[in-house]
Amino acid sequence: MKYLKSIAFWRRIGMIILIALIFVRPTISNEKTSRESTNLNIWFVVDATGSMVAKDVDGGSTRRFEKVQSDITSIIKSVPGAKYGLIVQDFSNYNALPLTYNADAMAAAESNVMPKYSYYSQPTNITELLQYTVDRIRKYNETNPGRSNAIIVMSDGEDVSGKSITVPDMKDAVDTAIVFGYGSTAGSVIEEINAPYRVDEEGLFSKDYIKYYGDDERITVDDKYRVISKINEKNLTKISNSLDGSYYHRESGDAPSEVSEKLKQTASVIKEKKESDVNTRSELYYIFALMLLGLIIWEGEELLLKVLLEKENKNA
Repeated sequence: MKYLKSIAFWRRIGMIILIALIFVRPTISNEKTSRESTNLNIWFVVDATGSMVAKDVDGGSTRRFEKVQSDITSIIKSVPGAKYGLIVQDFSNYNALPLTYNADAMAAAESNVMPKYSYYSQPTNITELLQYTVDRIRKYNETNPGRSNAIIVMSDGEDVSGKSITVPDMKDAVDTAIVFGYGSTAGSVIEEINAPYRVDEEGLFSKDYIKYYGDDERITVDDKYRVISKINEKNLTKISNSLDGSYYHRESGDAPSEVSEKLKQTASVIKEKKESDVNTRSELYYIFALMLLGLIIWEGEELLLKVLLEKENKNA
């Protein structure tokens, strides 16, 4: 049992223990920081059907869906601490992002909000989109009562479903409603989007335009039978009025600052802002790594001395 009395033995045991600790990566509680959160849910309800590619916003320099993306980013930055959710209509209605406090996740999701292939694109059906939205909110409220809900409907208002739009009663579920309208009264022709059989050099829009040879009076075409999409503010104001909300025509610039104020007021209607404590933790592995380095140097010195001593004895 002589090895138990050996310093080298215990030094090597110490090295093994330190290596294990480094892999475990222990931490200690450091200090508490406060993250401000609110009881507000902001549901972005986005029309991402084919007409949203029309380029008639910001003086014709911006596509409608690009303006939607910009407005979502602006609102997230101006109303921090809320939960953000994203409901989209393109091929169908779906929840593109469940409610989350993670603004980065929301930013990533909104960057993908754009119309899909023209070939498969479905016509806008605002009634279905709104009904899907209120169903999702009511289902959420069942398991998460006591939170405020604001919806921001973002669309050009065009509805070619063949029926007059119906706004479902959602006053029991929604505290604040805001409607953003995109597009111009003159309108713009609609380009083909990512045709699966032919994609242009930009990878998004082909050089062709959607054409229509039918006789539906609701669909406007130019002399080349290219479909012209125009904002339908009648539908948009109908949504806003039915929900006791506010309507904004988004022609240019950033989202109105008063929208942020309305959202912040909604957050304080039911419950005051609260602060949640977040423990920050410091890792200790680097301390054990330094101790291990010291033992390795110590071990190396002894091995070097041993080699030199053996060499000296051979030469003697």
